[in-house]
Amino acid sequence: MDMTLDFDRLYSKDPGVKYGFTKELLNIASNNPESLYNHFDHFREMLRSDNNIIKWTAIDIIGYLSAAGVDNKTDNKINNLIKLLHDGKLITCNHAIFAPGLIAVF
Repeated sequence: MDMTLDFDRLYSKDPGVKYGFTKELLNIASNNPESLYNHFDHFREMLRSDNNIIKWTAIDIIGYLSAAGVDNKTDNKINNLIKLLHDGKLITCNHAIFAPGLIAVF
């Protein structure tokens, strides 16, 4: 099942809208990753965000999407996630450990 999502909410000036959407994405990813798999390019773009919360959300979602991956898109992001271990930010490193762990399980 593919779902329509308004990724423009990530650029809202209202933090409630922006971060509410990241929570919504994480909830969907953890419960129904298949529904987000067609939006993989958005998550790849979110990895490059200057906003840490958006970046952390993308890292976690890519880990969750590994359960739905059929063409190894998440496997191809492993090196990018490992590079984040040397980001110099403890929370980013924590997320970079979490996502490959999920990928390894699936």
